[in-house]
Amino acid sequence: MQLTNENPSLQPPCPPQNVAAQVHCASGIMLVTWEPNMDAWFFLVDAVTEGGSSHSCNTTDTQCSITSLPCGENFSVQVTAARGGCHSMPSQALNVSSAPCMPTRVNGSQNCVTNSAWVSWAPALGVDRYMVTADGVGGFNSSCSIPGFDTTCEVPDLACGVRYTFSVTASNGHCDSPPSATFELETAPCALASITAFAQCHNSSIRVLWEPMEVSVGNSVYTATAEASDRSVLTCNSSASSCDLEGVLCGLHYTVIVAASSDCCTSQRSPPYRISMGRLLCYFHCCIKSHTWSRTHKVP
Repeated sequence: MQLTNENPSLQPPCPPQNVAAQVHCASGIMLVTWEPNMDAWFFLVDAVTEGGSSHSCNTTDTQCSITSLPCGENFSVQVTAARGGCHSMPSQALNVSSAPCMPTRVNGSQNCVTNSAWVSWAPALGVDRYMVTADGVGGFNSSCSIPGFDTTCEVPDLACGVRYTFSVTASNGHCDSPPSATFELETAPCALASITAFAQCHNSSIRVLWEPMEVSVGNSVYTATAEASDRSVLTCNSSASSCDLEGVLCGLHYTVIVAASSDCCTSQRSPPYRISMGRLLCYFHCCIKSHTWSRTHKVP
């Protein structure tokens, strides 16, 4: 007589079919689903990294969530059906990626000539592409994007005189990492369109005035420089809209320019303003042109 095993609990169930997996990027949870299998009592889900680390869950339902996925990993996902002490063959493997890791060690520097910024960072795991964003005060924004094998990017077209906050985000085409830690840079100040100056005879000085560009919202310091016809130089600085060049001499011609500076950059110089003291004499703290003196006050 031929013996047959008719106990269904001793027969392995069929492998799960139509297995699908979806990663929820922000929470780091992988949801795995499959078709119902009436022959199975429960299911085992296994996600294995390329390095051999295993993350699993089990259920009697047709879906299961694996939590706390490490960032930047590629997983081979398989589902096994079980009945009694028998397991099916694993399902066909799925390749699934978790969200890329957040970029670290982010820093940057300015190019004062082009008003751009170079941003760099340490390589992150699981990245196809990086995005650098620059959010400026007053709504000025810029960005750059590069492939995942690079770790530097030039952010172009930054507005003058604006403080920007920079961050880097990694992407793998399906998920984005959290933004990196931020850092700030203030771009080169805006050049002044024009300046004006006038003599202050009572204290032998020249007051220089300018109107800061409206787009400049950073903390710029303005430096006025006057070169006299005898090659002597006077300077003053202010974060406001004027400063006094002290120690001017009668009888000299002065060429005045103003430039602004920020964290690391200096703006282009303003157009020059020329003020001629002519042949001036100082008398009773007033500058008086020599030809206005009376005959009783002859010029030496």
